Amino acid sequence: SDLFVCSARDGIQQLMTEAIEKRRKNPPKDGEECFVDMLIGLDDREHRIFADAVTYIVGGTHTTGNCE
Repeated sequence: SDLFVCSARDGIQQLMTEAIEKRRKNPPKDGEECFVDMLIGLDDREHRIFADAVTYIVGGTHTTGNCE
């Protein structure tokens, strides 16, 4: 159970790290920003961007799951 959680966390962190690097190297044009760009604009520290991304993803899953 703990191993699964750690593995999932590490996988998400790797995906976010790659996305952040790609968007920083190739910034979008005006009007073409996405979720990752918004997070980069809020804070430039990678660990904070990752923490915010996980918070929004998990929080969004729980709130949309309760809609009827």
